[in-house]
Amino acid sequence: MIEQKQRQAQHVCKKFLKYCILPKIVRSIYKGLGGTLSKTLKNMAGIAGARLAEERKSWRKDHPFGFIAKPTKNEDGTLNLFLWECAIPGKKDTIWDGGLYKLKMMFKDDYPSTPPKCRFDPPLFHPNVYPSGTVCLSLLDENKDWKPSISIKQLLMGIQDLLNAPNIEDPAQADAYQIFVQNRAEYEKRVKRQALQFAEDIVQKQLIDR
Repeated sequence: MIEQKQRQAQHVCKKFLKYCILPKIVRSIYKGLGGTLSKTLKNMAGIAGARLAEERKSWRKDHPFGFIAKPTKNEDGTLNLFLWECAIPGKKDTIWDGGLYKLKMMFKDDYPSTPPKCRFDPPLFHPNVYPSGTVCLSLLDENKDWKPSISIKQLLMGIQDLLNAPNIEDPAQADAYQIFVQNRAEYEKRVKRQALQFAEDIVQKQLIDR
């Protein structure tokens, strides 16, 4: 008897929630917001795409020697402006010299309001590179030094600077950080070995063959 009454009460509640005016208002507001949000997101994606097209044009016209940055291609052969394949050369006369380090740059629809995500692929041994390969840099943090005016060229050159001048105040990789702080000779040995592993001629060939 008690179970029967409970089922009846649940049935009444469901009917109330279905037909009362409150859910109708909520559904109406939701639909309205959905339409507005959809238009807003499309506009943001359009702004991001236009900016990235300009970035590509600017890069092809003028970019620092040894650097590579280009949008990837979709399966149908069209450009994917929201995913770039990049490579950063090690600075001359440093322990990174001779290496060319591949990096993916991923943009969201709200770029340039928010920065891209930059990830070394494969991940690098470095105090400011997460084990996943993601770069930890203030220029890439919207709550720190990111500004919508920052170009792809400036980002890549900023990451190149970071390679040879780690920020030990903001470590992202425990192993690399500890070795950098406690045993600099071992750290430099590992970085030089890494530079040989990712030698410029080998990496350039890999990128051309894709």
